[in-house]
Amino acid sequence: MSELTVVERLALAIKANDAKAIEALADEIHAGKTARHKAELEAINKENEALAGKRGELATAVHTAVVNLKLDKAITALKSWGFTYKVDNADPAQPGVRFVSVSLLTPQAPKTGKGGKGGGKRSDLQGEFDSVATAAEKAELEAAGSPSAKWAVKNRVKKAAIVSGLLKPAR
Repeated sequence: MSELTVVERLALAIKANDAKAIEALADEIHAGKTARHKAELEAINKENEALAGKRGELATAVHTAVVNLKLDKAITALKSWGFTYKVDNADPAQPGVRFVSVSLLTPQAPKTGKGGKGGGKRSDLQGEFDSVATAAEKAELEAAGSPSAKWAVKNRVKKAAIVSGLLKPAR
């Protein structure tokens, strides 16, 4: 008789409603995934270390070719500071793909936004709280110690005010 796969054992545990077995199988699946990822990472790192010197030599050769062809001056004349080049048919996941362009690296405009508060969210919970809270609820807020406890009080009062019609629900 052959041994059951993890998926088959998981199906049996679910059918039996055995929470401990399900958790143990989930841990086993996670451990296997972690081990596979660790092995893949080690293989990639080992390959990168083996190729580091040759990649450095190739980078030097590409730099020399760019300088000899005076492409460095042409690139800086276009207010760019370099380029990205992809090799045709190099990605095994995309056979037959040809890259017909070279991307020039250009300065990006600075972001002017200051970050949003999000659409449809309540931005002034304290103001809402003050307008609908009773004296007892305000005292409860003062007694609350941590920020999360204060938020819980404000949120409970806000929800009650929405149910009673004193506040409109957020969109």
